[in-house]
Amino acid sequence: MPFQKQLLFFVLSLAFLSSLQAVAERNWSTGNIAANTATVLNHPEPLSLELPEQVTSQVTDKPVLVFYFAPLCPHCLAVTPELVGLSSELADQISIIGVSSGAASQEEVSAFVSEFSVPFPVTIDTDRSFAQATGIRSTPAALLLERRGDEVVTLTGWVPWFDGAGTVLKMFLNPQNPFSVFEENQYVGKTVCNACHTEEGASWSLTHHGIAYATIYFADRADDEECVGCHVTGMNQGGFVMGDHRSDLAGVTCESCHSAGGPHDGVRVDAATTCEGCHDAEHSVSFTVERALPHIDHYLANTLSESEANERWEALRQGRAERPMLAFLEGPNAGSEACRGCHESEHTRWSTGPHATAMGSLTGELSSDSSCVRCHATPVASGPLPESVTDYRTDEGVGCESCHGPGVAHVAEPNVSNILSLGDSCPECVLNEVCTTCHTQGWDPEWDLNTRLGTIRESYRSSE
Repeated sequence: MPFQKQLLFFVLSLAFLSSLQAVAERNWSTGNIAANTATVLNHPEPLSLELPEQVTSQVTDKPVLVFYFAPLCPHCLAVTPELVGLSSELADQISIIGVSSGAASQEEVSAFVSEFSVPFPVTIDTDRSFAQATGIRSTPAALLLERRGDEVVTLTGWVPWFDGAGTVLKMFLNPQNPFSVFEENQYVGKTVCNACHTEEGASWSLTHHGIAYATIYFADRADDEECVGCHVTGMNQGGFVMGDHRSDLAGVTCESCHSAGGPHDGVRVDAATTCEGCHDAEHSVSFTVERALPHIDHYLANTLSESEANERWEALRQGRAERPMLAFLEGPNAGSEACRGCHESEHTRWSTGPHATAMGSLTGELSSDSSCVRCHATPVASGPLPESVTDYRTDEGVGCESCHGPGVAHVAEPNVSNILSLGDSCPECVLNEVCTTCHTQGWDPEWDLNTRLGTIRESYRSSE
């Protein structure tokens, strides 16, 4: 067995054993670490294609990467800088040539070459012979060709070519030690990770980590560094660059937890130690790694049908998905009167406000409908919402613990770690989750977090 095959077998064996250990320790779904590694690193039998002379004539003493693109294609424009960089970085191993789709004009191609300072030769597939010979119908794409005697064969290909595929190409070109291409502290992006870690990548896309950047982008906070830092990967560390909304590092990706290149660059980081960098006391509710682990099940997608996965994705996209790390811990509620001893002034303001009298706005049958009462009264205990009205404190309306979490432990031993303190420093993401549990667009379309917070804070200042 060739050495590279032995190495690959060894790596995959370790991955399988690690996978079993992860499932057992974290109670995740069944899966295999880096299940697609063999496909990525495998050198298949070369494919013989009758490629046009304008391409094969340029394949001489070393392999040639054919970059098939369209000069007006936004996806092609996005990956071209990487190809330009690879043309010099891999000059000793391969050459690169460009083949533009036949629909492009010479003026468009010339402008493309000029804009990106393309250093490699570019031709136009005017008669579409390259597209017909390869069957490629979309751009960008790439094929790695090699001359073997009088014949030019295809070694491998990427359809589509993706941002970051250069790392996978370098791994392919270095079968003796493919992971040596990962440079220490250099981010490669989620797409590179997903090339091998397909099961993990599919599952990641169905978590809140996967939409982390989208949540602040659509909340018009993508220019706020304080927010962005915890919703992207590697900002100010050689990773995400502010304003690059299409970045492969936008979102809490693999390398946010496992470190840059992690751990293929030789630096192994315990992912469990990285969580609290963002999930601190101000940005999560009673965060613990043990509580969080089930919600980042790396093999969740293996358990879902296509329709179930699509529904989960839609729930995330539309903001309907539960946000368990912003939910209160389960526990008994003491009642607002128990808070009064230490928080007299706050209790007085609450008792004359709309939260305290919320049950009074429910009349007739509505007062005995638990689907209504859940937003007009505090449960006897925090956790899953009760189905019976008798399990709510209907005598006090929306009490302190509806917003601050179960207070029995806090009453027994007051400290900020066993209650949610909604002070001026508490970020909008946590406050918004607490409030919009009931103040939804459907039930309270005029409600606005910042307006309401301003009113509350002003009432506090006026009473001081």
